[in-house]
Amino acid sequence: DLPNASIGEYTVCALNYHTTTYGTINFEIGELMVSYVGGVLNTAETPCYDLDEIDFTVIDCTPEDDGVILEGRVMLQGALMNTADNLMRDDLRSENLIPEVEPYTDLANFTHVGTGGTESCPPSVFSVVGSDAIVDWVMVELRDETDPTVILTTCSGLVQRDGDIVAPDGVSSLVFPNLAAGNYYVVVRHRNHLGAMTDTPIYLSNTATVVDFTSATQTTWGENARIDLGSGMMALWAGNATPDDSFSVIFQG
Repeated sequence: DLPNASIGEYTVCALNYHTTTYGTINFEIGELMVSYVGGVLNTAETPCYDLDEIDFTVIDCTPEDDGVILEGRVMLQGALMNTADNLMRDDLRSENLIPEVEPYTDLANFTHVGTGGTESCPPSVFSVVGSDAIVDWVMVELRDETDPTVILTTCSGLVQRDGDIVAPDGVSSLVFPNLAAGNYYVVVRHRNHLGAMTDTPIYLSNTATVVDFTSATQTTWGENARIDLGSGMMALWAGNATPDDSFSVIFQG
């Protein structure tokens, strides 16, 4: 398995006990070994442990489906109220109100799929201050490219004050394991904001892909799915519980 190999010739000084060959070995997509020059030095009947150098050529290779990586960004309108620095407030963190285990498994209308659910973070994650301080948990969904009503997998992550969505370790990008590279609709949701979905499928792979819901250039499904905060910054709509006629109550969960 050579996930980072490039086309070219290589010298190998050791191979698996039962598959050792001597000479030039060619690899192609989907094939372990296509051809080799020379004889087999090692068999079950006549094991050989001391090997000469083995030269082979990598023609191409296909990595296993080891998941896709997402670098997401989102702003929450509610956490931006009464701020002037384009950073969300981290009141929940400072008041020790963010749970160490993601809350969406226990909330109505939030259903984890695939490998998502029960993510947890170490308490030290909430000791970080500044622009990388944690604001709250968010839920990210990847949906089928041909039918965006079909949720393929989910993941809970933490959103920082600057909008970065990180894994429960507070640093890494979100990883969706056992998922092949391909096109997916990306959805971000929060328990008291209106969720948003990309307008078109996004190609994701095991190389991190940025999906920035804070940018007006990232189009979203439907009309006015996010609130425009000015200067090109977009945010998820916050819920409103004020008993007046000025707004409609928005709540997801």
